Amino acid sequence: MTLRPNIRLASMFAMLAFSVSAMSQGMPTSVFTEALTKGQASVELPNDQQFAPLVQAIRGRTGSNGQIMVFAKLITRFKEQPTCGRVAFLVSQPSAHIAWDDLGGQLNICQDGLPPKKMCKSHPGHLYPVGASCPDGTPAQDTAEVEAAIENALATGGLSNEQVKAKAAKASQKPTGEGGK
Repeated sequence: MTLRPNIRLASMFAMLAFSVSAMSQGMPTSVFTEALTKGQASVELPNDQQFAPLVQAIRGRTGSNGQIMVFAKLITRFKEQPTCGRVAFLVSQPSAHIAWDDLGGQLNICQDGLPPKKMCKSHPGHLYPVGASCPDGTPAQDTAEVEAAIENALATGGLSNEQVKAKAAKASQKPTGEGGK
């Protein structure tokens, strides 16, 4: 069972901006950082203002009022940055026995919730935060292992940042044509 492309895309962005927290050792963590730490994690997608349209669309499609869950699983932990790794996630409605791979994806994340640090070719051995410029003025780049994780995801059908942005732009356009479809 698939959902309309704009619902799929909206859910992907919702998952990336996922603000639902679980409590772990007294500190709030996302389902993604919890999976990074414990190997796997799950959380119910709340039927609140942020996620209600997605929850209702899924429930309407399946005919089940059961919980909508986000499941996350550690794919790999990075050796250069051991508090960081790649996590896969998907949305499921266990009561309807349905999981949607197209409502999920993969992301690189660290235990602090931030993306892994980057490197500068001009300064090997030093790591820089995302968005930082290298001392020579060039932008910092993904480390080799982060780049390999991204390439592996793309090779197995994942979307690049450019593809996600293009789909977002297309989905945000108002439908035209017969029946508004």
